[in-house]
Amino acid sequence: MKLTYDIQKIEDALAEYVKDIGLSNKIFKGQRPNNVDTGMSDFVVVSVPSSINDREVYGECICRIEMFVKNLSNGTKNGIKFSLMYKKLCDTFPIESDAYIFDVNPNMIQLGNDKNGYFAQAINIKTIIKTL
Repeated sequence: MKLTYDIQKIEDALAEYVKDIGLSNKIFKGQRPNNVDTGMSDFVVVSVPSSINDREVYGECICRIEMFVKNLSNGTKNGIKFSLMYKKLCDTFPIESDAYIFDVNPNMIQLGNDKNGYFAQAINIKTIIKTL
């Protein structure tokens, strides 16, 4: 195993990117906390929900950005806010750092409503981990 295969470091890099583009003021790593402040209008969770595959000269995994947006007052999804957030993300792909390349073709998954009044969507991102 190589040091660049550290899941925490991958999540740190992805969280820094999300912060830098201003996707949300609240960013969590790994998973959503149990006691989320329901007064937030949105928040983001970055994670590595897959194994890391060693391909000898590079590694690869799937990273995920979960976007949670407070539902509208009628209980429905705030689609306008999601569209703005998604565009902000897509306008910056591919993302490259010294150690990682977050791919240009992310795929979106609707996760639906949670029990706290938020709707969630996840973006899975193929990630290349540089080892040389």
